[in-house]
Amino acid sequence: IPVRVRTVTADGSLQPLSGAEVLLERWSSSPATMGEKRIDAVYRSTSDDRGVARFPLEARAGGAELVASTVVDGVTRRASPPAANSRAPIDLRVYELGGEVGELEGTVQLDLSVRDGFVIIETSWTVRTTGRRLVRLEGDDRLRVPIALPSVFGGSMDEGMLPNETTRRHLALQVSPPTGRLVVRGGAVFFEGVIPPGAGTALRIRYALPIVAERMDLALRPPIKTNSLSISTEWSERVAPRVVPERSFRAYRSARAENVQRLLVLEQPPEAGETLVVHVSRLPRPLDVHAAVAIGGSLVLLFLFALALVSGWRRER
Repeated sequence: IPVRVRTVTADGSLQPLSGAEVLLERWSSSPATMGEKRIDAVYRSTSDDRGVARFPLEARAGGAELVASTVVDGVTRRASPPAANSRAPIDLRVYELGGEVGELEGTVQLDLSVRDGFVIIETSWTVRTTGRRLVRLEGDDRLRVPIALPSVFGGSMDEGMLPNETTRRHLALQVSPPTGRLVVRGGAVFFEGVIPPGAGTALRIRYALPIVAERMDLALRPPIKTNSLSISTEWSERVAPRVVPERSFRAYRSARAENVQRLLVLEQPPEAGETLVVHVSRLPRPLDVHAAVAIGGSLVLLFLFALALVSGWRRER
């Protein structure tokens, strides 16, 4: 199994990289792992003068998923066979460092799911670079991740307001591909790692906000240029929230099974550092939910009391 290791220069040319240590991970699943893929073998090789590292064919047996990686300048590069041809050579490209934050741009997908008592929010932010070099983000150059939180006087509270000690426990964080990590520091969520050229790095944050009023204003503030921003909402038929961003948008609606879905696409995304406020109203108030539960419980108790009376009356006869 050949793995071609090549350096991508700033002008876009490809140069073979010799002497690079390459690892080939074999990922497979079994009934014992409930279908979850795990590493069951790791192979090691070194690229030759033509930049090719070779591995035994047995690594591909059983349709296992292969992932090749190498570490250059302290940064791990990964690659897999193309999806269209799993038997094709693996093209492992090594991009040079030196990219700048100003070359980054992103797309934002904000998913809102209204439940009884909570709004489940998932922010999906895909960041890519327009250049041909890796952008290293660490220290003072780390990248703040925009997350939708309650608006304060029309502004965003996504920086300096989150408690560093407890916030991490209430967030579900994911980075794909794993080129870095999400951390909570300075009262905000930051990405630390590298952004390579290509399809981009997807950052996902999922959390729940309690419903304390019929209306909730959410604020989102991207730190870099945003190419597109869309808002997806989902709710049941018995809940009909109203979601309106403070910008012109196009709306699409669909119904699936018991839930209703609505997609809003902003015609003009916010600029870097600009705050977008999204008004969410007609939310199910907690008092209404508690009242419905209390009424339902009272009816059940009344029914059980009636059954007890009937049973006692029959025993007396």
